[in-house]
Amino acid sequence: MTTDYTEIEAASFSDAVRELATYKLSRVAQKTGKTLFPKSSGWKPFRLGEMFDLKKGKRLTKANMTDGTTPFIGAIESNNGVSHFIGQTALHSKGTITVNYNGSVAEAFYQPEAFCASDDVNVLYPKFKITPAIAIFIATLIRREKYRFSYGRKWHLERMRESEIYLPVDADGNPDFIFMQKYIESLPFSDQIE
Repeated sequence: MTTDYTEIEAASFSDAVRELATYKLSRVAQKTGKTLFPKSSGWKPFRLGEMFDLKKGKRLTKANMTDGTTPFIGAIESNNGVSHFIGQTALHSKGTITVNYNGSVAEAFYQPEAFCASDDVNVLYPKFKITPAIAIFIATLIRREKYRFSYGRKWHLERMRESEIYLPVDADGNPDFIFMQKYIESLPFSDQIE
């Protein structure tokens, strides 16, 4: 039997590169005894509902989907949340963060282009100027909340609005967006996110 290499996807190679980069970063921390995360002026909790307008995705069955180029964000944990590309018109703006409240709960992704989202996904529209780097920083922190939620305790829209995440703050106690931006820009492959 011969291995079929014709169906291999580029994502398989990207995953391998990411795994090696993650390993190398962890080795730096292990060898030097230093944390990879720099210090800020401090951290403070912020309610998601204060920072974002939260909207629920809209149900779209597979039977009603048409093939196309609009990303459809499902409650999955990979591929930036994109489960299909559909022919329907995008309902949500680019420059937002999607968070699963069902399925792979608390998976959060920055969305760089307009999209549709399943009703298992909440869409966070920032009330501040967001960049891809800042969105990735915040999405990473949102993912850390995963342990709080499960099938029996879903992270539905109302609960998400009231949820708090800790963010680095500046000297005035406001979210330190400059710190977030610079930190993400300091990481390998950060030139690929703009």
